Amino acid sequence: MTGTTSRPGFGMPGSVTSDAIRQLPKAMQVEGILLLEEMGLTSVEVAIHSGFSASKRRELIATVRPYRGKEPAGGEA
Repeated sequence: MTGTTSRPGFGMPGSVTSDAIRQLPKAMQVEGILLLEEMGLTSVEVAIHSGFSASKRRELIATVRPYRGKEPAGGEA
């Protein structure tokens, strides 16, 4: 097919872009960063895909609570 480009599939490092990660809530940014690391990317590759330097990634991971979605009524988990 001419004129078409193939995009990386869901769950592949190339499908995660720094623009996409930066649009997420902070807790989900952390999840994205951790997923990239779990995929086996190097620190440089994670920086490219996430748009965050190593020091900013460490800061986010250390300070942002994990995403839990909406808490049930009454605040019980």
